[in-house]
Amino acid sequence: MELIKPIKAESKKEHERELEKRLAYIQLDYAKYIFDNKNADGLRYFDVLSKFTAVVNTYIASDANEEFKVSIDRTFMEGEEGWRDRILNIIHATYPPHEIGEYDGSDSGRSAISYHVWENQDLNYEGIDRSYAGMDIHLTKAYLVDLKVSHERLRQEFGKLAVTIIDKYPHVRYVMGRSWIMDHPLMRKIGFKVLDRYASLDHESTWWQLIDKDGQINNTVLERLRSTGKLPFEVVLAFMPVEEFLAKFLPNERRGRIVLEDRAYDPALTEAREKSQARREEFIRQYLSLNVDELENYFLGYRDMEYFISTDVGQKLFAYLRMKHGQGIKFEDFKDSKDFEDISKDAERIIDEYYRSRQTIVKREVVIE
Repeated sequence: MELIKPIKAESKKEHERELEKRLAYIQLDYAKYIFDNKNADGLRYFDVLSKFTAVVNTYIASDANEEFKVSIDRTFMEGEEGWRDRILNIIHATYPPHEIGEYDGSDSGRSAISYHVWENQDLNYEGIDRSYAGMDIHLTKAYLVDLKVSHERLRQEFGKLAVTIIDKYPHVRYVMGRSWIMDHPLMRKIGFKVLDRYASLDHESTWWQLIDKDGQINNTVLERLRSTGKLPFEVVLAFMPVEEFLAKFLPNERRGRIVLEDRAYDPALTEAREKSQARREEFIRQYLSLNVDELENYFLGYRDMEYFISTDVGQKLFAYLRMKHGQGIKFEDFKDSKDFEDISKDAERIIDEYYRSRQTIVKREVVIE
């Protein structure tokens, strides 16, 4: 086996850039392996990339035109030296990679665990009531925050998260995660229950299994991939009820009687929110095909959006959309801009507040011993 030599870089930013490049190389080679040996469906190389790697993610696969796909296929089939770099150049010329942050080698205030609270879960599994809130957790790349993955370190990190739940999110009913980390035996030992498994090679984080604790390519895992065609762990959805989570991880000084909340939507309101979300997704797909005067009217009859559009933030957002529409700019070309991201965050907050104000809230006292 050809070993991949350690990365030597002057900064973590340079290290991260080189690491991402090496991971992309591995995925391009893996797609070649699939194409040459296991392509029973007769897929073109571009389709193999989009199905079995994160180099061509779901957005690129759905957005790319035929000329773009052909250029990647042709570059691959030519097979000349440097083909991987040329394919990455083709992709990045149209779909620039995300910016890499600055790291100083320490924690720098970054937590080893990030989270997002979903006010209602789009899940349908035994043990999960989709009308209640869930906290979706993600583990940061270990080497960026000096995270030594151990039972004790995870207990410390989950302890911090438990305090965050009772102080800021007492209405959270479940703690959950959807990643390969949740398939690790350590997570089952901690108490997370696996609900589902996914084929998620098209998710970037799936390939982080190849990164060791020092931010280098793990040659042992790479050899396994080369010999078996598989990574060690699958992406799974796992969860733990919040009271069980608090009983396991809440620090001793915060234990005792605590107040949690049950917040639930009327089923009709949950259905209305789902229909509104689907309408917004449809709006994005049809954005440029609509007349500029139709943009706001597209949401007539959707009460949450009618309310949002009536706010100052709503007026600001739709003025921005009208401006971009008049310039003929596709939604995909401005959705990642800082201006639009800032307005979108305010929009999400207002829509969440709209629904939260219509929830039924019942406080309940529990004892965590």
